[in-house]
Amino acid sequence: MTKLVQAAHSESLKSSAPSPFEVGEWLEVLQAMEESYTQSLQYQTEIEEKNQALNQAHQFISGIISSMSDLLIVIDNEHKITQVNPAFLELTGLNEDSVIHHSILDFVQTPQPIKNSLLKQGISLQDLQGSLHTLHGNIPISMSCSCLNPDQCDFKGKVIVARPIGELLTAYEALKKAHQELAQTKEKMVHSEKMAALGRLVSGVAHELNTPISVLKGNLWSLKSYFDEVRPFVHASNEDIEEILEDTPDLLADSQQALKHIADIVKSLKTFSQPHSEKANQLIEIKPILKTATNWVQANSKELTSPTITFSASENLWIHGNPQALQQVVINIVQNAFDALSGKNIADPLNKQIAIHLNKKQQWVEILIEDNGPGIPEEQLERIFDPFFTDKDVGEGTGLGLSISHQLIQSMHGELNVWNRPEGGAAFQILLPGDENLSNSEETQTLTSSHAQEA
Repeated sequence: MTKLVQAAHSESLKSSAPSPFEVGEWLEVLQAMEESYTQSLQYQTEIEEKNQALNQAHQFISGIISSMSDLLIVIDNEHKITQVNPAFLELTGLNEDSVIHHSILDFVQTPQPIKNSLLKQGISLQDLQGSLHTLHGNIPISMSCSCLNPDQCDFKGKVIVARPIGELLTAYEALKKAHQELAQTKEKMVHSEKMAALGRLVSGVAHELNTPISVLKGNLWSLKSYFDEVRPFVHASNEDIEEILEDTPDLLADSQQALKHIADIVKSLKTFSQPHSEKANQLIEIKPILKTATNWVQANSKELTSPTITFSASENLWIHGNPQALQQVVINIVQNAFDALSGKNIADPLNKQIAIHLNKKQQWVEILIEDNGPGIPEEQLERIFDPFFTDKDVGEGTGLGLSISHQLIQSMHGELNVWNRPEGGAAFQILLPGDENLSNSEETQTLTSSHAQEA
């Protein structure tokens, strides 16, 4: 530029022709051009430096977004997706063209209240639960939503960061289940210890009571025999003696009945404290035991209209255990069902039903006994297997039947469970370890009073 100015000055000296500009004016123009050119070079250098810094910042941000393991979703004010990161595309199995400019609701599902908050402008949210639609199905996710700052960015919208929580939910459910099983195991251990201690106690009580009971039984029998022998020789001379003669047989009979009830309680106590027997490892065919037990209960029923018992079995199943113990358990449960159906709170007294199902469930054999009675009060369900617990009137039950049944099933390495059916009535479930089974075709038959007569 300097050489250009000098050349222009030399030419102006040689030329004698008039010029619209003087030499000084030309110099000013050329100097202004030189300054403009210099400034342009400076601006160009600054722009190139800023572009380079901008590219570096863009690459840095892109690198961060690409390396994010969480999902990144940017939406505008119309809830359309404007940008996602590679983690989102990889998880959903979609390409960018099928996502950009589509509604966020096409890919993310949440409950309606959360959806309303998610779509509302100016609201940031944390720890939202929802599901993400992918090519492989819906995946549960946890989301956080932040609004873009309008003071720092002309773009208005929201940034959503999400992460899949399927494995976390699975782990949580597994932990929850393990905790429940641990609590149940602890409860069973405590119950077993209590039952063992109670068993030792009642065993001693039963042993101590047997002797006086035997004495009372012998004395009552002797008194009755003596009275029967003496009575023909005693003549009623007045009304008092006549009343004694009439009342004494009834008093003796009542005493014998009460003594028999006490003896039954002692027998139950001995069974409760010593549930095992030498026959605990026999191979048992279950179906005949169920039929024998139900026939026995029906034969001893005093009801005018006995419940109808239906029996169903998909297979003829076998187990190792004590046949007498299993029969006793079934008799106790079926008898309880009879008692429940003989009460006053029966919806249809002419439609009393007891259903017995025999099923194979993996390694278990299930005996399910259901009735359509009034069911068991909820406050009694947790106590129903406790010793001496009964809802029957005094003298009608010992309160040991179900407790003994529970212990007998446990002695065969099984479980005895109870619940109320949603449609009404109670259900008792016996689970026992299965053995070889003989498969038969599906059969369903009704056991009525005629079966008891045949037995």
